Amino acid sequence: MSRVFAELIAWLSALLASIPGTIGVRLRGWFYRKMAADGKPVIENGCVFRNPRNIRFGHNVTIGMRCFFEATNGSVQCEDFVAFNADVHFNASKGGRISVGRDSLIGPGVKVFTSNHLFVAENLPAREQGDSIADVSIGRNCWLGANVIVTSGVRIGDGSVIGAGAVVTSDIPENSLAVGVPARARKKMGSGQR
Repeated sequence: MSRVFAELIAWLSALLASIPGTIGVRLRGWFYRKMAADGKPVIENGCVFRNPRNIRFGHNVTIGMRCFFEATNGSVQCEDFVAFNADVHFNASKGGRISVGRDSLIGPGVKVFTSNHLFVAENLPAREQGDSIADVSIGRNCWLGANVIVTSGVRIGDGSVIGAGAVVTSDIPENSLAVGVPARARKKMGSGQR
């Protein structure tokens, strides 16, 4: 029975994702509030939520067009007043947890993953080598610029800004400005340094 229910949710989700305008926003908000949200999320069209029972949104969350949230074996949890721009991709499909703190801004094209492929044997195909899985934590009042990538096991401290195009592979301290590939904290916010 649960397989049939999951299939029904997938079909309903796909149908709701394609409804444009205010009616679509309201229907998606109602549906996902029943499935995943504590508040009243504003969800633009084209969004996909895989296993919405493992996804939780707080109050006053906005989700831009074509966002993708995958929580088949993991979970995604967002506090209040989080804003997701268009084309965001949060993937906890293999396990782990992605959490986003209150008042955070997630820029367009941001990608966050709880798993990384392992590469331990030269003679094995990558798909057969397994994965490492670890939680990702994005603190309160953070801003992730356009096209940032956050890999598994990373903690971004409260009040931090991650510059556009950065690839975050290690923890970022609180109130930091981090840029680059891999991302490195360049200064403390409010310190007046350049």
